[in-house]
Amino acid sequence: MEKSRTTVLGYFFRAMWNHRKSFYFFYVLYVGFMIGLPLVNIFCPRLIIDEISTSKDMQRIVTITILMIAIGAVVGTAVVLLENQLSKIYYEDLNRHLEANIGKKSMELKYEVTENKRTLDYISDAKLGIQNAYSGGMSGMFSACSLLLSNIGVLLISAIVVLGCSWLLMVIVVINVVVSTRMNKKLNDIQLAQFEKLSFIDRGYYFLLHSLSDICFGKDIRLFCAKEMMVDRVDNFNREQTQILRQQARQSERYVNISGVDMALTAILT
Repeated sequence: MEKSRTTVLGYFFRAMWNHRKSFYFFYVLYVGFMIGLPLVNIFCPRLIIDEISTSKDMQRIVTITILMIAIGAVVGTAVVLLENQLSKIYYEDLNRHLEANIGKKSMELKYEVTENKRTLDYISDAKLGIQNAYSGGMSGMFSACSLLLSNIGVLLISAIVVLGCSWLLMVIVVINVVVSTRMNKKLNDIQLAQFEKLSFIDRGYYFLLHSLSDICFGKDIRLFCAKEMMVDRVDNFNREQTQILRQQARQSERYVNISGVDMALTAILT
């Protein structure tokens, strides 16, 4: 499973490189500012506290505070703007490009192959893999990768700073990272398992919705009195989706709570 995720992520990065190389300039900037944002929130308050405890010059303290707030605002704004740039331009553009490729490949298939259930499942999974409401799809994988890279960067920089201050603080930070990583892996595994269940349901759900809304099928639906049957099946798909999502929420609740407690304890101890 881990190998499969790595393969898919590598495919998306190669596809983006072949399609629009300028993406990587903004992506590197985005990761850099994502590293800077938590560092500003971590170290700036400590600098202000140290200044208050060692200096009696209120004007200097206020100046430093305003400067720190301005730096945090600039870095935070840069993260938001770059995230919008990546999402609205590059992710959507690559999404359209990959969907066009799927359509082209589908049109090149032999007719008898297109009637095969396995082929239809492959096509449906490919479309869901690019853009999916549950997993985040292609953009979700790019975002997860940027989050991972930024966390590694924050950890390395924090470790260098903390090692010069306190070994105990370093141990707390490492424990926090280990716990957070473990909880995130559990949550990702739960989401992947539910996504595999939802993949089949989604294909049937959207097929029925398309059939009910397409005027071309109206005559056949009325002729065979299929309306009630199709509406009932759509309702069943809705209930199955809701049940799966509730199950995901129940399974995820424990790990979300553990992550919250871990973050709170880390903030208090540091």
